[in-house]
Amino acid sequence: MDTENENKEVQAVHERDLENLLNKLSLKDSFNAGVIKCKFCKNIITKENLYSLLSESGAVNFICDKPQCISNFMVHIENKKSGSTN
Repeated sequence: MDTENENKEVQAVHERDLENLLNKLSLKDSFNAGVIKCKFCKNIITKENLYSLLSESGAVNFICDKPQCISNFMVHIENKKSGSTN
């Protein structure tokens, strides 16, 4: 058993709380106006296609639910963990 993964904390937001989170991040108006884009494919993020939010370097990036973007997101997270810059 991999004990490193046993006690990982997952931060999640229920879809009904998304608006409150966006408001706290001062991104509600931009999100509702269709200005926010996926970090990887640059498609506009909506409530229907939002997969994840990623906080890095003081910014909040959004990831859509396209399989390739989810894959890129997972690779990006693993690279950050390992210290890789790719």
